[in-house]
Amino acid sequence: MLITFLTAITASVPAAYELDFRALPATNTVPYYEYVIVMSFKGEPDLKVSYGHGPKSGPEGAASTVFESLDVADGWKAKKDGLIVTLYGYDDVRIQNLKVEGKGPKPLVRRVFVLPPEKK
Repeated sequence: MLITFLTAITASVPAAYELDFRALPATNTVPYYEYVIVMSFKGEPDLKVSYGHGPKSGPEGAASTVFESLDVADGWKAKKDGLIVTLYGYDDVRIQNLKVEGKGPKPLVRRVFVLPPEKK
């Protein structure tokens, strides 16, 4: 019964995805590396966004690059809190699934239940 109640509540709260950049190596510890963020939207082909970071970037530079690339595009709902970037969706379309692909270092992905930020 408790599980049914929790399922009903979480179904009504929109899911978002956190990218945790604390998992990336410190500045000047690894050479250039790349990863791809793959976002799935209902009824649409997957959106793949590639990122590459040099050794001087570090976790802060990587988090800022990802956030700024999405924040400048109209319609994206995203929030940055230190080394964690939360992606809510595009306009009123929720992200159905998000994963990060690549052979080298990449941010950790967590699905969280939070309310999206107010529209700009």
